[in-house]
Amino acid sequence: MLFLSLFLPSYAAPYQLNRLELCDLCDKYRPVPVASIRKPFLRRGLKTAVQALRPSGRTRTFNVPEVTMPIKTGDTVSVHYVGTFNDGTEFDRSREGSPLKFKVGSGMVIPGFDKAVIDHEVGDKFSVNIPAAEAYGEKQEHLLFPVPMDQVPSTIKPEVGMHLHVGTNQGELEVVIAEVTETHIVLDANHPMAGKDLNFALEVVAVN
Repeated sequence: MLFLSLFLPSYAAPYQLNRLELCDLCDKYRPVPVASIRKPFLRRGLKTAVQALRPSGRTRTFNVPEVTMPIKTGDTVSVHYVGTFNDGTEFDRSREGSPLKFKVGSGMVIPGFDKAVIDHEVGDKFSVNIPAAEAYGEKQEHLLFPVPMDQVPSTIKPEVGMHLHVGTNQGELEVVIAEVTETHIVLDANHPMAGKDLNFALEVVAVN
Protein backbone atom coordinates (compact mmCIF):
# COMPACT_ATOMS: atom_id res chain seq x y z
CA MET A 1 0.00 0.00 0.00
CA LEU A 2 1.33 3.40 -0.95
CA PHE A 3 1.15 6.03 1.74
CA LEU A 4 2.50 9.45 2.45
CA SER A 5 2.94 11.46 5.64
CA LEU A 6 1.64 14.98 5.17
CA PHE A 7 2.14 18.02 7.36
CA LEU A 8 -0.41 20.68 6.54
CA PRO A 9 -0.91 24.20 7.97
CA SER A 10 -3.61 24.85 10.54
CA TYR A 11 -6.03 26.20 7.95
CA ALA A 12 -6.32 22.68 6.55
CA ALA A 13 -8.58 21.79 9.52
CA PRO A 14 -10.80 19.91 10.12
CA TYR A 15 -8.70 17.25 8.36
CA GLN A 16 -5.18 16.33 9.49
CA LEU A 17 -3.87 14.37 6.53
CA ASN A 18 -1.45 11.57 7.32
CA ARG A 19 -1.65 9.15 4.42
CA LEU A 20 -2.08 9.43 0.67
CA GLU A 21 -2.65 6.41 -1.55
CA LEU A 22 -3.97 5.49 -4.97
CA CYS A 23 -7.54 4.34 -5.38
CA ASP A 24 -9.87 3.36 -8.18
CA LEU A 25 -12.74 5.57 -9.29
CA CYS A 26 -15.59 4.78 -6.96
CA ASP A 27 -19.32 4.81 -7.66
CA LYS A 28 -20.29 8.00 -5.88
CA TYR A 29 -22.83 9.52 -8.24
CA ARG A 30 -25.85 7.72 -6.90
CA PRO A 31 -28.29 9.77 -4.86
CA VAL A 32 -28.34 7.02 -2.26
CA PRO A 33 -25.63 4.85 -0.64
CA VAL A 34 -24.70 1.74 -2.63
CA ALA A 35 -25.50 -0.41 0.41
CA SER A 36 -29.18 0.53 0.29
CA ILE A 37 -31.68 -2.25 -0.28
CA ARG A 38 -33.02 -2.45 -3.82
CA LYS A 39 -36.02 -4.75 -3.98
CA PRO A 40 -39.31 -3.90 -5.70
CA PHE A 41 -42.11 -3.08 -3.32
CA LEU A 42 -45.80 -4.02 -3.49
CA ARG A 43 -48.00 -1.32 -4.86
CA ARG A 44 -50.07 0.63 -2.34
CA GLY A 45 -53.76 0.27 -2.76
CA LEU A 46 -56.95 -1.49 -1.81
CA LYS A 47 -58.62 -4.19 -3.86
CA THR A 48 -61.58 -5.93 -2.35
CA ALA A 49 -64.74 -7.73 -3.40
CA VAL A 50 -68.08 -6.81 -1.87
CA GLN A 51 -70.78 -9.44 -1.99
CA ALA A 52 -74.46 -8.57 -1.75
CA LEU A 53 -77.12 -11.24 -1.27
CA ARG A 54 -80.02 -10.99 -3.74
CA PRO A 55 -83.53 -12.16 -2.92
CA SER A 56 -83.03 -14.97 -5.43
CA GLY A 57 -80.25 -16.38 -3.24
CA ARG A 58 -77.58 -15.59 -5.82
CA THR A 59 -74.60 -13.40 -4.96
CA ARG A 60 -73.30 -10.44 -6.89
CA THR A 61 -69.66 -9.24 -6.77
CA PHE A 62 -68.64 -5.58 -7.04
CA ASN A 63 -65.02 -4.59 -7.67
CA VAL A 64 -63.94 -1.59 -5.62
CA PRO A 65 -61.52 0.66 -7.59
CA GLU A 66 -57.93 0.69 -6.39
CA VAL A 67 -57.18 3.60 -4.08
CA THR A 68 -53.74 5.25 -3.95
CA MET A 69 -52.53 7.87 -1.49
CA PRO A 70 -50.03 10.68 -2.10
CA ILE A 71 -46.51 9.97 -0.89
CA LYS A 72 -45.68 11.44 2.51
CA THR A 73 -42.73 11.50 4.89
CA GLY A 74 -42.13 8.05 6.35
CA ASP A 75 -43.33 6.14 3.28
CA THR A 76 -40.98 3.68 1.62
CA VAL A 77 -40.95 4.29 -2.12
CA SER A 78 -39.39 2.64 -5.16
CA VAL A 79 -38.58 4.80 -8.16
CA HIS A 80 -36.83 4.52 -11.48
CA TYR A 81 -34.70 7.52 -12.35
CA VAL A 82 -32.35 9.00 -14.91
CA GLY A 83 -29.92 11.63 -13.61
CA THR A 84 -28.37 14.32 -15.80
CA PHE A 85 -26.34 17.50 -15.40
CA ASN A 86 -27.61 20.81 -16.80
CA ASP A 87 -25.62 20.27 -20.00
CA GLY A 88 -27.57 17.05 -20.63
CA THR A 89 -24.76 14.66 -19.66
CA GLU A 90 -26.19 11.55 -18.00
CA PHE A 91 -24.43 10.48 -14.80
CA ASP A 92 -26.64 7.67 -13.54
CA ARG A 93 -29.81 5.69 -14.17
CA SER A 94 -31.71 2.80 -12.61
CA ARG A 95 -33.46 1.43 -15.70
CA GLU A 96 -30.97 -1.39 -16.24
CA GLY A 97 -31.51 -2.68 -12.71
CA SER A 98 -33.99 -2.66 -9.85
CA PRO A 99 -35.75 0.58 -8.90
CA LEU A 100 -34.19 2.73 -6.21
CA LYS A 101 -35.86 2.11 -2.85
CA PHE A 102 -35.69 4.55 0.07
CA LYS A 103 -37.66 5.81 3.05
CA VAL A 104 -38.82 9.38 2.53
CA GLY A 105 -37.34 11.79 5.08
CA SER A 106 -34.83 9.32 6.49
CA GLY A 107 -31.76 10.95 4.93
CA MET A 108 -31.06 7.97 2.67
CA VAL A 109 -31.06 10.25 -0.37
CA ILE A 110 -30.12 13.88 -1.04
CA PRO A 111 -32.66 16.40 0.34
CA GLY A 112 -33.95 17.53 -3.04
CA PHE A 113 -34.64 13.93 -4.08
CA ASP A 114 -36.64 13.40 -0.88
CA LYS A 115 -38.75 16.51 -1.52
CA ALA A 116 -39.31 15.66 -5.17
CA VAL A 117 -41.45 12.58 -4.51
CA ILE A 118 -43.70 14.13 -1.84
CA ASP A 119 -47.41 14.21 -2.89
CA HIS A 120 -46.80 12.03 -5.95
CA GLU A 121 -48.48 8.65 -6.43
CA VAL A 122 -47.68 5.27 -7.95
CA GLY A 123 -47.46 5.59 -11.72
CA ASP A 124 -46.49 9.26 -11.74
CA LYS A 125 -43.75 10.24 -14.19
CA PHE A 126 -42.14 13.64 -13.74
CA SER A 127 -38.89 15.60 -13.91
CA VAL A 128 -37.22 17.74 -11.27
CA ASN A 129 -34.25 20.11 -11.13
CA ILE A 130 -32.39 19.94 -7.81
CA PRO A 131 -30.09 22.90 -7.04
CA ALA A 132 -26.65 22.18 -5.64
CA ALA A 133 -27.71 23.38 -2.18
CA GLU A 134 -30.27 20.54 -1.99
CA ALA A 135 -27.99 17.99 -3.65
CA TYR A 136 -24.34 17.65 -2.58
CA GLY A 137 -23.87 21.26 -1.49
CA GLU A 138 -21.63 24.02 -2.80
CA LYS A 139 -17.88 23.56 -3.08
CA GLN A 140 -16.06 24.52 0.13
CA GLU A 141 -12.66 26.17 -0.08
CA HIS A 142 -11.47 24.71 3.22
CA LEU A 143 -11.66 21.24 1.65
CA LEU A 144 -8.88 22.12 -0.83
CA PHE A 145 -5.46 20.97 0.43
CA PRO A 146 -2.13 21.97 -1.17
CA VAL A 147 0.53 19.25 -0.93
CA PRO A 148 4.21 19.92 -1.79
CA MET A 149 5.36 17.87 -4.75
CA ASP A 150 8.29 16.44 -2.76
CA GLN A 151 5.76 14.76 -0.44
CA VAL A 152 4.05 12.92 -3.30
CA PRO A 153 5.41 9.35 -3.72
CA SER A 154 7.43 8.85 -6.88
CA THR A 155 5.12 5.95 -7.77
CA ILE A 156 2.23 8.39 -8.16
CA LYS A 157 2.22 10.43 -11.36
CA PRO A 158 -0.24 13.18 -10.45
CA GLU A 159 -2.79 14.28 -13.02
CA VAL A 160 -5.80 16.55 -12.69
CA GLY A 161 -8.86 14.40 -12.06
CA MET A 162 -6.92 11.50 -10.49
CA HIS A 163 -8.69 9.99 -7.46
CA LEU A 164 -6.70 9.20 -4.32
CA HIS A 165 -7.34 7.82 -0.86
CA VAL A 166 -6.15 9.97 2.02
CA GLY A 167 -5.74 8.79 5.60
CA THR A 168 -6.75 11.46 8.12
CA ASN A 169 -7.27 11.68 11.87
CA GLN A 170 -10.97 11.22 11.06
CA GLY A 171 -10.52 8.11 8.92
CA GLU A 172 -10.29 7.45 5.20
CA LEU A 173 -11.12 10.28 2.83
CA GLU A 174 -11.43 10.09 -0.94
CA VAL A 175 -10.09 13.10 -2.82
CA VAL A 176 -9.41 14.16 -6.39
CA ILE A 177 -6.40 16.09 -7.70
CA ALA A 178 -7.74 19.50 -8.67
CA GLU A 179 -4.47 21.16 -9.70
CA VAL A 180 -0.90 20.14 -10.55
CA THR A 181 2.04 22.55 -10.64
CA GLU A 182 5.81 22.09 -10.59
CA THR A 183 5.93 22.70 -6.84
CA HIS A 184 2.69 21.21 -5.48
CA ILE A 185 -0.63 19.51 -6.11
CA VAL A 186 -4.04 20.55 -4.77
CA LEU A 187 -6.30 17.85 -3.34
CA ASP A 188 -10.05 18.45 -3.43
CA ALA A 189 -12.02 16.69 -0.67
CA ASN A 190 -15.38 18.06 -1.81
CA HIS A 191 -17.90 15.56 -3.12
CA PRO A 192 -17.35 15.18 -6.89
CA MET A 193 -20.83 16.54 -7.52
CA ALA A 194 -20.57 19.47 -5.10
CA GLY A 195 -21.56 22.74 -6.73
CA LYS A 196 -23.61 21.04 -9.44
CA ASP A 197 -27.34 21.29 -10.10
CA LEU A 198 -28.85 17.88 -10.84
CA ASN A 199 -31.80 16.85 -12.98
CA PHE A 200 -33.82 13.67 -12.51
CA ALA A 201 -36.53 12.06 -14.64
CA LEU A 202 -38.51 9.97 -12.16
CA GLU A 203 -41.18 7.30 -12.22
CA VAL A 204 -42.82 6.12 -9.00
CA VAL A 205 -43.28 2.34 -9.24
CA ALA A 206 -44.19 1.37 -5.67
CA VAL A 207 -45.11 2.86 -2.31
CA ASN A 208 -45.42 1.20 1.08
